[in-house]
Order: sequence, then structure tokens, then C-alpha cells
Amino acid sequence: MNEYTHMHRVHTRTLIYRLIDRRDENKANHLVSQHCGMNLGEVLALPLVSTKQLFNIIDMCCLEEALGVEMCAEAATNFSVTSLGLVAGIALSSATVRDAISQVQAFEVIFSSDSTFRLATQTLDNGDLLVTSSVPPAEASIRATAIYQIIQAGMGNSLMHSLTGTNRHGAVISLPTSQPHYWQRISSSFQCQINFVPDDSAGKMLVPKHIADRESVTANEKFHKLAMEIIEPWLRSKTSSQPFSRLVAMSIASQLPSPATLTACAKKMGISERTLRRRLQYEGTSFQRVKHDTTRTLALNLAENGVSQKEAAIRIGKQSQHFSRWFQEATGYRYRDHNP
Repeated sequence: MNEYTHMHRVHTRTLIYRLIDRRDENKANHLVSQHCGMNLGEVLALPLVSTKQLFNIIDMCCLEEALGVEMCAEAATNFSVTSLGLVAGIALSSATVRDAISQVQAFEVIFSSDSTFRLATQTLDNGDLLVTSSVPPAEASIRATAIYQIIQAGMGNSLMHSLTGTNRHGAVISLPTSQPHYWQRISSSFQCQINFVPDDSAGKMLVPKHIADRESVTANEKFHKLAMEIIEPWLRSKTSSQPFSRLVAMSIASQLPSPATLTACAKKMGISERTLRRRLQYEGTSFQRVKHDTTRTLALNLAENGVSQKEAAIRIGKQSQHFSRWFQEATGYRYRDHNP
């Protein structure tokens, strides 16, 4: 994983400036040069920062002669969702909390320079929204990984605070690590519930249905439309390696079992129906084709994972009496032949 992102640059600059404030500039420059192979000015001037570079910076800042682990962790709790730049504006102007989180996920996929998803969202059977973050690279040190997880938790907390207007926003954040000894010192930064789950594989945030479907306090349809108009030309160039149809498929999947219409999908993605159709035409496909392919793939996955035919029909929004015939026409197989 060697993603280059603007968000990593924000985290890097925040830590470096905190280091300069605590130590003098000469000491900071010596530490950066020794551990990162660049001088202070070169690091601060980086237009984009890779995941590997960010983890090197975190490791360096965790040293006692730099910030130390506790101060580094304290700084990590304060990272704001505004680090996402224009994406934050689009997310925060979304109609509902669920829409805003979907926007962040969609843009994370676009901004990633490889095929690794940084975020994944899933609507659970009870309507709750589960957000799962990507796993840090395997070569990252334990302390850098822990700090990075606190950064992700801080941004999740910041996003929910901004969308609901309160720190007691009802979301539950789980971190795949043991509770650090310094947690009490920084826990006041998180008034939401934080769980430590050492056996888990990734960070998670669970947003209850009644919160996810609440209108965002920052909702602004006019600004959202304006922001999308500004960013759309740039998005077109960025999606050459990350197909727009992939984002549409993700939006469709998140709406099931409710009917995934073009109108609902366009609204969820914060774009006009005309724009959605045009972007798909650029890729030689259509909304109906993407919807068919997405539903077909989901049905196959359910079958291969032992889900009953009746339950599979419910999950993808098909009437049970017609599901068997639809599945065979869509896949060329009978459901029971794919169901272990």
C-alpha cells in the first residue's frame, strides 16, 4: 500500500508543527532528517504524502526526544474532518448523516491511488450503519498503527460531531487494539463510546439507524450542488482508473433491499440524474446495467456463503416467488446449485 493523499499531508504537517512547537526548529530538523531522509522544509512542502511516509513521521514523533507516544496520541485525537478539504464540504452539506458518510466513502475510493478501499459502509439488517476502515500496512510498527487508529477515530468523531451538532452523537467507535495506558489522559477528547477490541482486524464505527437517517445539522442543498459542480470536472479525470460505475454499484448495494432507483442513487451520491447518466455513458454502460450486475453479484455471493434462497431474496429486494427464476436467468445457474 503506497497511497498518496492530501489527508496524509494534513496529518503530517500537524505533527511536524507540534514537534517544532515542543522542540526548537533545529532539533526538529535534525530528527526529521535522521528518520525520514528529508529536511524539515522538504517534508512541509510535500504536496501529497504517502501512507509509508506518514507512518515514518508518526514513528519519529513517538520517540521520547520528539513528542513521545502520549503527546503524539493526544495530537491524533484532534484531527478534524475538515482535513478532507472539499470532500468535507460536500459531506457536511449532505442531506442526512447516512448520505454524508456515503459521500466520504465514495470520495475516499476516488482519491486512493490503488484499488485498496480506505472505508467500507454496510447497512445492517436493523438499519444501523457500520463503517469499517482499512487496515494499516503490515510493515507499520505497533505504536504507529495505534496512533493511526486514534487518528481515524478522531476523524470519525469529528465527522459525527459536525453532522449532529454534539459530541454525544450516539455512534460507537471500535479500535482493533488494547486500551493504551495513557487512554485516561486523552479520553476526554472522545465523549462518544470507544471500545478496544484487540482481536478485531480493522477500526469500526457503528451509527444507530435513528441517528444515521437524521437530517444533518449542516445540510445545505444549495452549497452541496455548488460544490459538486466545482469538483465534477476534476472527478472525471480522477475516475479514469477508478470507474464511476464502481461508485454507482456501491451506492446501489447500500440501498438494498429498498428499491435502488436512478433518482434515489443520484440523490445519495449528491449529483443530478443527468450527470449520473452521462458519467455512466462515458464508460459505455447504463444505470440499469450496473444495477443488474450489482444485484447479480450480490445474489451469487449470498448463495456461495450459504444464505437460504428466501433470505437472499429478501436481502436484495426481490419477491421470493420470482427470485428462483430471476436468479437462473441472471446467472445461468439454479440457486441451489450454488448454495452449499
